[in-house]
Amino acid sequence: MLGMLLVNIVFLTLSYQRLKITTFDPEFATSLGMRSTWINTAFMFLVSVTVTAGFNAAGAILVIALVITPPATAYLLSKNLPTMIALTVVIAVVGALAGFWFAYVLNAATSAAISVFYGVLFVLALAIERFIKLRRRRLVRPEARSVATAKRHDEYTATVQAGA
Repeated sequence: MLGMLLVNIVFLTLSYQRLKITTFDPEFATSLGMRSTWINTAFMFLVSVTVTAGFNAAGAILVIALVITPPATAYLLSKNLPTMIALTVVIAVVGALAGFWFAYVLNAATSAAISVFYGVLFVLALAIERFIKLRRRRLVRPEARSVATAKRHDEYTATVQAGA
């Protein structure tokens, strides 16, 4: 697994910019002359080899938890791709270490403990994200909302009348 980690790090380091462009805007990548099918095929091949190696090393439950939960949790906490990648790594490491420790203390299955800990981190991040959104909505006073809505309505009306 350490070998797979090194291969993944080398691939992502060497092809980060190309992978980002081809994944999020393939038409733009094609207009720049990039072969988006090649980079995406190489990435999918690397993902499949990593998942297969993970199945043999850790089992299906842990591999699915490792692949999905840390990035989903990081996505809740950040909308910036480099920050999201860094948070994914931190969440994966912290979750694996904490889950392993809980499994040791409780004499439970390691993969189950790590998966449950990832789930707890995800629910915690979801609660934090919802709380922040709710707080932002409440900070905007109802009077300010109605004034802003009236101002937008006036601007729209003026734009429509000027265009007519």
